[in-house]
Amino acid sequence: MNAENHEAAEDGQWMSAGAFARRARLSPKALRLYAENGVLRPRRVDVDSGYRRYHADQLRDARWIRLLRRAGMPMRDLTDLLDPACDDRRARLEQWWDDVTADFEYRRSIVEHLTSVVTDGKEEHAMYTTTTRDVPAQTILTEQAYVQVADLENWIVAAGLRQLEAAAPLGGQVAPSLVIFHGEVSEDSDGPVEAALPVDPGQAEASSVAHRVEPAHREAFVTVTRAQLRYPDILSAYDAVERWINQNGERQSGAPRECYFADPSTGDPDEPVAHVAFPIEA
Repeated sequence: MNAENHEAAEDGQWMSAGAFARRARLSPKALRLYAENGVLRPRRVDVDSGYRRYHADQLRDARWIRLLRRAGMPMRDLTDLLDPACDDRRARLEQWWDDVTADFEYRRSIVEHLTSVVTDGKEEHAMYTTTTRDVPAQTILTEQAYVQVADLENWIVAAGLRQLEAAAPLGGQVAPSLVIFHGEVSEDSDGPVEAALPVDPGQAEASSVAHRVEPAHREAFVTVTRAQLRYPDILSAYDAVERWINQNGERQSGAPRECYFADPSTGDPDEPVAHVAFPIEA
């Protein structure tokens, strides 16, 4: 039986791939792609002819797939959403859309950041003034982890709370807390990152809490407000210090860090709360 006669023989419930594709308003190529990925497989396949047959009750899923693909849903999410065993489709769809909109806002924030610092091909960092200082040696409680940018803020908060608890029996925190970036943290790189809390050296030596000595050094730094800490806005602060180091013939000698002298989470957005600093050669 040729393809034309095969389609003519359909009874309205069982359809060939071509007839089903037309009723679902899908291209034959798309239908084959969905079958190959397990999203929408033919209900029957003739072992002799290889004809694929779909049932009318699959049209709903086919139309959902068409709309969801237009909305940008990846194939792997479609598979989970349309699984017959899935009993929370609406919740999954809402969660996926929340993730999509969050990702869009994140991407938009990066573009807004770039448009605020790039003018006619020249980078501008006039909002920051870079200065230098000498930093004495400090004994710090230390915790390191490999963290990507999406999880960085939560990890910093959790590590800071753990260190404050560990520091209480040692006399508490004695200087601004630090977040030291021993490697780049981005969508593609995970550090590592070190959370550090300065404590009394004598108390730390008598304790089993993980600690080390951060050597004395000279550093170049800028001051950032609570609003400027937001990623990716804070990248401008890092760029400003690196630019100053290069323009003034200095050389970086250690990992960049953020030094928090105020609570970054609550308060006036324009209040200074931290320094972005780079150790430089003395």
